[in-house]
Amino acid sequence: GVAPEAEIYAVKIMESSQGSLSDAISGVEWAIDNDIDIIIMSFGMETYSQIFKEVLEEAYANNILLIAASGNTGENNILYPAAYDSVIAVGAIDQNDNLASFSSYGFEQELVAPGVDVNSTTLGNSYDVLSGTSLAAPHVAGIAALIKSFNSSLTNEQIRAKLRNDALDLGVAGKDDFFGYGLVQANLEA
Repeated sequence: GVAPEAEIYAVKIMESSQGSLSDAISGVEWAIDNDIDIIIMSFGMETYSQIFKEVLEEAYANNILLIAASGNTGENNILYPAAYDSVIAVGAIDQNDNLASFSSYGFEQELVAPGVDVNSTTLGNSYDVLSGTSLAAPHVAGIAALIKSFNSSLTNEQIRAKLRNDALDLGVAGKDDFFGYGLVQANLEA
């Protein structure tokens, strides 16, 4: 709904809530091979992986914008892949612009987006109201896709810089561990 003309590809790497790191790596490699512009990852793990970091760095070097959910620990502990430098870590806020109680936070937090009581699709061709950083990250991906569709010559780094620059600062002035640069928003005039 944010970027209605964007093409969306679902790259399934998990069965129910279980998946393997090798499947995640294969999914990123597929995106590289198929010239995808934006990858959104709504999963998280506490364990650092050098191999996964390297494939994400390869994707970033191939001009792919990487976005991931920060995690739902409610602690100062951004999960991987959001914690990698090449990835935009997205936390969740509620309708009052407060960081959601479940949202992970920390130095790597780059942006926040609505993630509490979000209408979403569910299994069985249905809808439900859900909460989580996995519901916040797609807002960032949608705005990134909108920016890319508005100016397709922008690189992933330029889009990332624009997202940071255009964010509505929340919390203490400037970037902080709770809100990052702030609430993602679209500004196509600048």
